[in-house]
Amino acid sequence: MLVDEGTVGSRLRARRLSAGLTQNELAERAGVSVRTLSDLENGRGATLRVTLAAAEPVGGLHELLRDEPAPAHSRSPRLPRARSTSPRREDHKSFELHRSIVRKLRADPSGVRRRASAGVERLITSPNIGPQGRRWVKEWRQAIDDGPAALERLCLRDDDHGASLRQVSPFFGVLSQHERLEALKRA
Repeated sequence: MLVDEGTVGSRLRARRLSAGLTQNELAERAGVSVRTLSDLENGRGATLRVTLAAAEPVGGLHELLRDEPAPAHSRSPRLPRARSTSPRREDHKSFELHRSIVRKLRADPSGVRRRASAGVERLITSPNIGPQGRRWVKEWRQAIDDGPAALERLCLRDDDHGASLRQVSPFFGVLSQHERLEALKRA
């Protein structure tokens, strides 16, 4: 099936919105200007390099070319601002990192859940995790099994229990170094 530029652009926009990304965020991740991304989303053409770069953070080109309608253009619920019941700066940093993980979860639920499952196995066998830490890791495992919505709720819990859970986070390697640094700047 042949897919025209307008279809690719509207599907890209829908995937960006469902991932909770702004045009600025996707343009930065793709290494293109916001104007170029806007042109692509509006079907005004782009090079193959730009299309590939813009598609990668939201599931890849194969997702845009699949023979099915694009997801609805509704924006995912806004992520809460970094806050914590704890006055500790480390809790704010951890919360902001997990907000970024939720963005990735919205864009690639199966990939993030796969990495989190591997992280749970790594943590559960660690000799450095005590009994309470193991209970928290099991809570992460249950959220992974329950699906993306449950995992998102656990990541964004803004109470003391959420802060404790984030201390044994199973999301090894989900965020790139650049994404980690950007999240820490926002904290």
